[in-house]
Amino acid sequence: MHLGQQYCRSHLTEADRAFVGEVLSDQIDPQDEAIWQDEAQRDALLDDDLLFQEVLDCREILPVSLELYFYVLLRHVLRSTPLDERCVADYLACSLTRALKSERKLPPLYVIDVLHKLDGLNDSQQFYERVQLADDSLILTGIFPEHIQFRTQRRGAPSLHYYEGVGRMQYQCAGEHRLAQEHELGPIFICLSEEFSHARKALNQLSDQLVSLGEIPIDFDKLL
Repeated sequence: MHLGQQYCRSHLTEADRAFVGEVLSDQIDPQDEAIWQDEAQRDALLDDDLLFQEVLDCREILPVSLELYFYVLLRHVLRSTPLDERCVADYLACSLTRALKSERKLPPLYVIDVLHKLDGLNDSQQFYERVQLADDSLILTGIFPEHIQFRTQRRGAPSLHYYEGVGRMQYQCAGEHRLAQEHELGPIFICLSEEFSHARKALNQLSDQLVSLGEIPIDFDKLL
């Protein structure tokens, strides 16, 4: 699992900048490089309600990165929750993008098998496995809660509450790890652990009200 370059805000593509500049052309000169280098000014632009509305209302394919697309929507949703931190919205946007783009081939393991597998890994491997399991648990409970409930009712599979517990614990363990500090992700993981339910509900809202994510190409059973 690759944790480098987590933050889409500091890695906006040329297309991202052009789109933001076009939408907010009355406020900025998109050719002014200083705007994008100034963290406070850049973040204020990405929080602009006009930008959010344009992303939400656009009926064409947006010429922006998935990271920016999800960041703008998630930032809007999370601002009314205890997760009102730009770095949290940024991390979740990157995590959701990785899930969409991922071509990783997972063995058909259940969560309990993954947890047992941790005992045979070294310290660093355990950290990355925990992060992956926490991210998967959050995305699955946030984007596919109906699927989990269906499996619970029809197959006696673990409940939504169970997966919340798994995700919360794995974020906590990951957040206390030395590698989390090296990647500057410790506070984010601890925050997601403490506020896992709010993060899950934010993804629920993203999926139900803001954008259709029901057909994202993720093999649900393999993630479980």
